[in-house]
Amino acid sequence: MKAQTSSNYSQIYNEFPPNNISLTELSNKFNVSQELEDKFRKTNQNFAVFNESKVELTYRDNFIRLKIFPLAAAAYGTDKNIVDCLTEIYPEFKFIKNWVVKCQGVDASCSAFIAVSITDKAIVLAFRGTDTFWQLTHEVIETLFFQKVLSVFGHGYVAFYFDNIFTQLDKKGVTEEVITLLNEYRGYEVWITGHSLGGALAAIAAAKLVHLNRIPQDRVKLVTFGQPRTGDSGFAARMATELSFFNYRVVRARDLVVHIPPRVYEDYAHYRTEIFYDNEMKPGEPWKRCVGGDEDKDCANKYGQDFNNSIRIVFLFLKNVATYGLSGCYGG
Repeated sequence: MKAQTSSNYSQIYNEFPPNNISLTELSNKFNVSQELEDKFRKTNQNFAVFNESKVELTYRDNFIRLKIFPLAAAAYGTDKNIVDCLTEIYPEFKFIKNWVVKCQGVDASCSAFIAVSITDKAIVLAFRGTDTFWQLTHEVIETLFFQKVLSVFGHGYVAFYFDNIFTQLDKKGVTEEVITLLNEYRGYEVWITGHSLGGALAAIAAAKLVHLNRIPQDRVKLVTFGQPRTGDSGFAARMATELSFFNYRVVRARDLVVHIPPRVYEDYAHYRTEIFYDNEMKPGEPWKRCVGGDEDKDCANKYGQDFNNSIRIVFLFLKNVATYGLSGCYGG
């Protein structure tokens, strides 16, 4: 498949500056020196090997920051960008495939890639987030005004927009490829991730793999970043039971997207467990594991759920997510 050009992948960040704050101002505000980043990497290289006999249950910032988040960022890039990111993150890996489909919006596309980390004994699947302003507009409109569809659980509903995009990608062979690789790489885990729209797609993919393909949930790690509400309370309840092993939604304070669609609309609800950063997400800064139900009032919802109290968060872990992926996951 011909690689997609990357010229428009950061477009949303240029077209949609939060509350009239320029991206230059944001970059200066959240800047961290490359020296500090390199030092943090060097002191956090000893990651556990995850397999059937040794399983990590708890959220660890360094694992998410250095192993999972770069995958979500890499999904914004071309095949070359993805391989560059994998080279930066994983000592030994195999890039398998990057699927791209057309989705709603002017010149909009959606994508997912799959790779294997030999070092970590993991099959990694990452979905790209919203890449243009018009795509975000379609996402909001169709989520609000299109009927929800029955989830893969057969209980609870998900937004038509998210389900439709996932279905297009899955027809290309996404979950089928995961199953094929699991048969080849016995005992490996499946790590699934995505940012923004990609987080919603990652959740639906994880639900299908666990519920329909019968992958044991203790073999799956689902981590999303800035994920919108993907389904209703019924879907959230099933996610909490069928994907309770290692399932985290990473949220930075005042992120607009995590409040879309509004909670009061059509019973949309987040599933647990939220990991909340009420700071700039610098290395060593605190985070909170939110235990107050699926919608903890002391976490992302503490600032209210109306758009006036939120901004479009483009920086996570001090990185502009799309730009970081397009850079090959170095610097940013």
